[in-house]
Amino acid sequence: MCLTLSLLACLGPALSSESQVPTSIQGNVTWLDASDPDGDFVPGGSLVSGTTWIDKSSANSADATQSVAINRPTVIPGAWNSRSILRFDGNDYMDVSSTAFGMLNDVAGATLFAVASTTATSGQRVFMISTGGNSRQTRAGVNFYDGFGTSIAGSGDFGAAGRRLDSDPFQRIEGGTAVSGQLEQFAATFDYSAGELSLFVDGALETLATNFQSPGNTSGTNSLNIRVGADSDLSSLHGAFRGDLAEVIVYDRVLSVSERAQIEDYLRSKWFGDSGEAFCAGDGTATPCPCVDGTAGHGCANSAGPGSVLIGSGTPDTGNDTFQLCVTGSVPSTPGLLFQGSAAIAGGNGNPVGNGLLCASPQKRWFVQFADSSGGVVYGPGLLGTDPAATPGATLLYQWWFRDNADSCGGGFNFSNAWSTTWM
Repeated sequence: MCLTLSLLACLGPALSSESQVPTSIQGNVTWLDASDPDGDFVPGGSLVSGTTWIDKSSANSADATQSVAINRPTVIPGAWNSRSILRFDGNDYMDVSSTAFGMLNDVAGATLFAVASTTATSGQRVFMISTGGNSRQTRAGVNFYDGFGTSIAGSGDFGAAGRRLDSDPFQRIEGGTAVSGQLEQFAATFDYSAGELSLFVDGALETLATNFQSPGNTSGTNSLNIRVGADSDLSSLHGAFRGDLAEVIVYDRVLSVSERAQIEDYLRSKWFGDSGEAFCAGDGTATPCPCVDGTAGHGCANSAGPGSVLIGSGTPDTGNDTFQLCVTGSVPSTPGLLFQGSAAIAGGNGNPVGNGLLCASPQKRWFVQFADSSGGVVYGPGLLGTDPAATPGATLLYQWWFRDNADSCGGGFNFSNAWSTTWM
């Protein structure tokens, strides 16, 4: 089957593995995932030996540990989107293994991602990488409400800060508005070679500073400390984080726009909602097809093959709609349309209609499209969330209907499986 570029873009996120996304991009030197604190790539679990958060990065050397119980964050199972997070109480922090201290030694750039929420409004450091000159000096970090150092651009609740050379002044930028207790994703790119520092909140550029340090690589020194949940200062505890931390990802270079978007999409889908799930397949697991059953997960068989498949990808967020629905296995160069409803038919098993199964009561019909030469169709992104029914918390059901005049059973039309999505 030859898929169009738009269809490949639609299917790509849905077919990719969560566990592979951050490490599939070059330069991943830290990946701390609170939904998998033991780093076995299986959701759930606890800190290893009760003390250590395992690094899942390509480098696999940035494990974070806290051996003192009163300073150790707590794993809270199922706290956000049915996933575990680490909760910091304002006295908790973790130190990264010294084997990772060379991660920003003599580099031209870095990119840091964090997914976190806070319940305080004081200066808090989420992830801080120190210089080799002093553990109190920050080479790169992300934070909330940080007032330390020289502000060179922007204002707001999220922040990014650091320096290029060990002897350079500490500079910061700020932007965006944090909602107490609300999980947010933010990112910073430290383009040391260009003298630029950028801050992104929920995928949108908040602040860009073009006067960050003097251009060049960082000092050729290893960090003296890397800390999660507080300032990297080894002499005293300050800047302690109070809130929930879901994920931290670090790259030792500036990611391209498309690479950064890929990680942001991965985090958004994982922590803020998924694309939904399939139901009512014509493969014999639901109501029997009126003519011929399709293969596993497909709609009922059609004249072009073993059934049409409808699959969702992206995030169904009305404020930032990246959700799209992809059709494969339809009859090539033949018209059809996507319809939506809110009520499943026959308990989600569907009723025989034409040569397929009608799985959802149609309440809205989207525009007609002709399947491409491979039987593929795409609706979205930035489309389905415009419907008035797509309100936060609403579950909508979608199904693809298409002409099939060459079928052997005489029904003249067929359906894909159905797809259920809950909007944010």
